[in-house]
Amino acid sequence: MPAPIQAWLNAILLIVLCFALPYGLHLERKLRASSEALTKPAPEVSTTPAPSALLDADAETDTAEPPAVSLPPSPEATFLEEARRRAAADPAEAMVWLQEQTPDAARLQAMLEVVALWASEDAESALLWLESNAHGLARSETLKNGVTLWSEADPLSAAAWIDGMASDGSKDIAAAALAESWGQQDPSRAAAWVESIPAGPSRRAAANALLNAWSVQDPVSAADWAAREALQGSTEALEHCLSRISERDPVTAEGLLRNYLETFPQAPLLESYLQSFTRTDPARAAKWLDTLAADDPLKNEAASRTLLQEWSRNDSVAASFWLSKQAPGPQRDAAIIGFVQSIKTYAPEAAVTWSNAMTEPQARMRNLAESLESWSANDPLAAAAWLQAAELEPDLRKELSWVIQQ
Repeated sequence: MPAPIQAWLNAILLIVLCFALPYGLHLERKLRASSEALTKPAPEVSTTPAPSALLDADAETDTAEPPAVSLPPSPEATFLEEARRRAAADPAEAMVWLQEQTPDAARLQAMLEVVALWASEDAESALLWLESNAHGLARSETLKNGVTLWSEADPLSAAAWIDGMASDGSKDIAAAALAESWGQQDPSRAAAWVESIPAGPSRRAAANALLNAWSVQDPVSAADWAAREALQGSTEALEHCLSRISERDPVTAEGLLRNYLETFPQAPLLESYLQSFTRTDPARAAKWLDTLAADDPLKNEAASRTLLQEWSRNDSVAASFWLSKQAPGPQRDAAIIGFVQSIKTYAPEAAVTWSNAMTEPQARMRNLAESLESWSANDPLAAAAWLQAAELEPDLRKELSWVIQQ
């Protein structure tokens, strides 16, 4: 073979070997790895969770709802359950047992429940037992509750039973309970029954209780009935009615007040109205009085005195601020009297200072003497020191010195 051709063949063979040898080595390694994989035993599967799984499990445990714990019943619940059990068997025996227990809130609650159960089956027997056997607070509360329950089902029978009761405090309680409950159902018939009660404490208690319910439903009709009661000699029911109406609707109460003052000019109707109005909203009551015309019959000394006496019981600071804005004269003097009456026991220095600010000489002297006497009874040295330092006329100082020396 010619030398050139041999040289070309050797070159081609060398090139092939350069590419084939690395590929062969690669195949050899792949075959060896496959063989080892086939002969190697399978790894064991671990049953221990990975760290992240453990964290997740802990989180679930922390947020999971705790198992419900059954707590034993409280002593009060156990006591009440025992009372119910006894009442189901014999309510009278249950009440006797309850009266032997410690007189606390739990016993009273149990007695009210027993009375409710007993009255739902035989109200008259329940009330007869209470009238003869119950005592103290339990007597009044259970009697009131029993009458109320009976009146909801049969007010006429309850009324007949109350009419036969002895005239004492228990009858007053029972009459008031029936009148208020019946008044919510049928105020006209309840009013007719109240009118049949002889004049006295039971009738007054029943009338006021009836008006508590009636004045909410129909304030005008309630006031008209109270006015008819007033014609019998006492304006107490009408005063009470105006007081209750003014708590919810002072505008309506004012109209009724103006109407009935013509018929009962001497009755303290204005005072009842303003006491209630001031307790409910003193700032509004004061504004109402301020805006009345000077010649308005309601803008009088009684109104100023009542406003300040009631207001200063709960907020003497606001009351004194209002008082300081009033012009000197009879209206302010009257307001000072009301103010002093309320504060002289706990703010004696303020009481004597305001008393000294009155313009009418006799009223000033009288209120100063009363305030100083009250102060001296509790702190004679302080009262004497004020008397010596105050700017007073010599004769007045001398008169007042006799007051605090007694």
